[in-house]
Amino acid sequence: MAKKVAGLSQIKKGFCFDEAGDEAFALGWPHVRRITDDDVDGYRLAAQRLMDSEFDLSIHWPRSAATALVHAWGSGQLFDLAPGNREFRTTTREAMWNTLAPNQEQVRGYLSERMLRTPMWASDRATESFVLMLEALTDTESVADAIVSQLERLDRGELHEAAGQPAIITYQLGYLLLRVETSVAEALRARMRVVLEQNAGVFEGSSRRVAPHASHARSLSLILGGAQAADRTTDKDLRWYTHAVADAHAVRVRASVNKSPSLPDARLVWIGGPEVLTTPFVKRWAQLPPRDQRWFFESIAPIQHPEVVSLVVTMRKTGTGLNPRASEWLQTHRTYAEPVLKKLAGSNADAREALALW
Repeated sequence: MAKKVAGLSQIKKGFCFDEAGDEAFALGWPHVRRITDDDVDGYRLAAQRLMDSEFDLSIHWPRSAATALVHAWGSGQLFDLAPGNREFRTTTREAMWNTLAPNQEQVRGYLSERMLRTPMWASDRATESFVLMLEALTDTESVADAIVSQLERLDRGELHEAAGQPAIITYQLGYLLLRVETSVAEALRARMRVVLEQNAGVFEGSSRRVAPHASHARSLSLILGGAQAADRTTDKDLRWYTHAVADAHAVRVRASVNKSPSLPDARLVWIGGPEVLTTPFVKRWAQLPPRDQRWFFESIAPIQHPEVVSLVVTMRKTGTGLNPRASEWLQTHRTYAEPVLKKLAGSNADAREALALW
């Protein structure tokens, strides 16, 4: 990847087992979606995922399914609702049959639609995936520019009003800025600051403040202001600190006292340092449903640290389908993992069992 990409200025060499992992974290991992050419029934998979109560956070998606999902989300209201029943609207079904990647007009139209209103049954997880799949199917700069352009068209009231899902779309800008060239990121960041300070009226010395509810203004503040903005404008849930790259200490403190149900995000391990791996924030992975446990495993798998070895050893015993993946990870990283396991073996039966793999 070209070294002019903005996020690579923050790379932490040796955080992962290889350079590709180090670059992925510097560019926002696991807040990214990657497209595969797996041969699946895209319409059927998309329909299943849209019906799920909690949207699948998987990083890798077959192209056909990602395309169907993006067109469906961009079409507006997804369902016709009746007492005890919901069915896809005709427009949603037609959208899911579209196998072509969105063009630039659709990118702007879909984002404009979603930044102004929230389709019924669209969760935070689905909204993040919508933006990141749209990025993966098109290009980062176009998506980021479309979001900023829409923000520039909003008036002060619209920027500050409570708007859960639209605000999640704006929050994704923090990740997108990492994956464009540095000059583009600087230009976009300058435009975002104008929106926040001039359009929304939030600047140092102003009487206007960002209210502690989800809004476009708050999302911009969190991206531009990091941990201080998260402390001022949120409930201090760690999900709002994923852009606080300049304040590892704040992330470590929040993780050590974490009592929220937020997902154990590997990006916060990258920001706060390996110490976060031993905090309550990460340890609650075992309470997650199986699908989210698999996502968590994939997100921490690139990290080179003894605590990750301990986590993987425990994951082999969960009974949630992680055993094959965890065993494969230990085989792949035997050179690093074996000395760690030998140190653990005296007091850890799972470590002794893992050593028997070799």
